[in-house]
Amino acid sequence: MAARVDQPARAPRALGEDEVRRLLRAARRTGSTLDRALLALLSGTGLRLAEAAALDVDDVPTTECTGAVHVRAGQGERPRTVPLSADARSLLRRWLTERANHPAAQRGEPALWLGRRGRLSARQLQRIVAELGADARLVDVSAHTLRHTAATRWLVRSVASSATSGGTRQVA
Repeated sequence: MAARVDQPARAPRALGEDEVRRLLRAARRTGSTLDRALLALLSGTGLRLAEAAALDVDDVPTTECTGAVHVRAGQGERPRTVPLSADARSLLRRWLTERANHPAAQRGEPALWLGRRGRLSARQLQRIVAELGADARLVDVSAHTLRHTAATRWLVRSVASSATSGGTRQVA
């Protein structure tokens, strides 16, 4: 009997820079600060959907110059801290200002992402991402796609940084 050979998995889908711009433009057109902040967070940090949905306001301390996301219980229940880009910090600060006037926030709801009834679920956040993807005329955009987009961007920046800093060396 012949041994089974598994086929290599297809590379995960990641958005190209043009697709990311189209997605962010679609979020700007909605006028929703929440939508823009959510996309900036997901595409910039690579957080899992459940991690993003579980965030509380205290998990994203930001200033104009610094900011990070504290994931309390990531995969394997391990906490971790992920840095935020300047754009994500700016959009999150804008969302936090708007969020302060939300009725659920005024009742003391700690959730970062709020809807009509309080904390938005992972499914609701996914729906926002998918609808923005459809508005941008992109196929099958999900929070997981944005996670892979973030990882691909980090990899490209890392390789570019190595190449320009002399990090690559020929071995004789």
